[in-house]
Amino acid sequence: MEKFANETEYEKALERLEELLLIVGNDTDPESPEFIELDQLSDKIADYEEAEFPFEMDEIE
Repeated sequence: MEKFANETEYEKALERLEELLLIVGNDTDPESPEFIELDQLSDKIADYEEAEFPFEMDEIE
């Protein structure tokens, strides 16, 4: 999976994620294009956030 080239792409992905969350529900077929896109996009966003916004566990406590 390709990484985001910049923060603008990341921001657009967050907007698309919000759109997909309105479409995809608990009863959505896991094989549907929207479900697959949501799954892949959320993984890509999580990877980006882990790399760009790291935190230490003691920051949470």
